[in-house]
Amino acid sequence: MSKENKMDQLRLLLREMSEAMFHIYIEWFCTFRRPLTECEIMAINMYRMMVWKAKTILLLSNGIEILPTQKEIIANPSNMYPVLRSMYEMLFLFRCIYVSSRNDDERELLLKIWKIRGNNNLKQIPKDELDDELRNKKEKAKQENKTLICDIHNLESKLSLSPPIIGSIELCINNSTPALKGFKFEHCDNCNAIIDFHEMNFSDKKMNRDLAGASYSYTQLSALSHPSFIGVKDFEDTYKKKEEIEATKKILEQTLRFLHLFMNDFCLYKDDYRQVCEKPGSRISEIIVKFEETLVT
Repeated sequence: MSKENKMDQLRLLLREMSEAMFHIYIEWFCTFRRPLTECEIMAINMYRMMVWKAKTILLLSNGIEILPTQKEIIANPSNMYPVLRSMYEMLFLFRCIYVSSRNDDERELLLKIWKIRGNNNLKQIPKDELDDELRNKKEKAKQENKTLICDIHNLESKLSLSPPIIGSIELCINNSTPALKGFKFEHCDNCNAIIDFHEMNFSDKKMNRDLAGASYSYTQLSALSHPSFIGVKDFEDTYKKKEEIEATKKILEQTLRFLHLFMNDFCLYKDDYRQVCEKPGSRISEIIVKFEETLVT
């Protein structure tokens, strides 16, 4: 199969995959009768954002037109790398909060730490750089963090966490940096106890289930997503060697892989979602088989 034909097939599969995932979400959401918790709403938002990001990559993969008189559309993989990296980050965070946790209390605690770090983004911006609306949001973020810390302390007691683990959590919530991180409990293999808690970088291999070469993948995507020397040099090399089609093909392959992994993780989080996903007539399995076939042809 030629590179051009494989690209067309990958685009078709990505469109079918994203549309199928969206229809599954709609069907599941419509059958959900009770009010959703904030934790559930955030999970659904992550799911939808993953589908939206995949569709964005699909659109970008069609290339851009610099001049209306030019004879060809120019592929531009450099614009797709930031979106692909954000898909990786979303998958990683979802696994930390929703898949690594064993119950609602653990999940709520991890979610509240994530919220505190998110609020820190607003807290770090000087007031004179904000308009009135954002200043009010900044003040609300400060107050919300105080409430979240109290909630975390209550959850620590409820989960019967040891003093060393509580100390590790305190270090995380007292860190004023807005830097995005993952957080994860370590569990005893032979008992029901939590034995450790730690902050995780996105290249951490401890969340590496099905993410081959997590450290390399994230570091490489980060380097190509901003104007580092590596990113700019890769842009030059891509067009000097006329490898824009190959680069775009790899991005489409990785996008399909991230979508599939995220959907599987969502099924681990919600059993009733899996029931909808695995109903007869769902095209996900068929699409994945076709995708795997393109990787060996």
